[in-house]
Amino acid sequence: DELRETDLLIEEIKSFISLEENEVVIGFHRMSQPFTQNKVIDVDTVGSAQSFRGFIVIRDPFMGLDGVRKETVLAHEMTHLFGGIHVTDANAIMHPSVPLNPSVVLDEDNKKILYWTNGIDFRKGLDSLSIEAVRALISVYERKIKENPLGDFYYQLGKFYQHLDEPMKAVSIWEAAVRYQYENPYIHH
Repeated sequence: DELRETDLLIEEIKSFISLEENEVVIGFHRMSQPFTQNKVIDVDTVGSAQSFRGFIVIRDPFMGLDGVRKETVLAHEMTHLFGGIHVTDANAIMHPSVPLNPSVVLDEDNKKILYWTNGIDFRKGLDSLSIEAVRALISVYERKIKENPLGDFYYQLGKFYQHLDEPMKAVSIWEAAVRYQYENPYIHH
């Protein structure tokens, strides 16, 4: 049912499917109502991916979305798998809503993220990335937070610092998230 959160659907999939080397699992969830073409849709309603984990859920993107927007949802969620972040450009693939006229290119920051994470082993998550890669990701995330302090940046940025064994920096990042957007559910992930 479409009232179930996509993160819960991912957890359900993870409970009965384990990843093999170089695998990604995409679960499709059928919705009972089609999307309307003229409505800009929150991507979290349509799909969800857990960064560096290898699992995606997409809510029947083929009902009411044209070809380019279907591809945009899949590209958006695949980019999140590799640590991709939301951007403010309303027509960008990585905007939090499905654009009515999506761009067919990825923004430069998300290209950098994909460069540093292209060899990830989803079974190991961040542990499969080099320290150099994690530091490069921190650089991109910190710059993007200054441009657009959305809560979904903070969780992963804190995880990066935690991975580098800098727990106090991770906590300060998460505390900043609470100050900026306490109501954002990504902060309390």
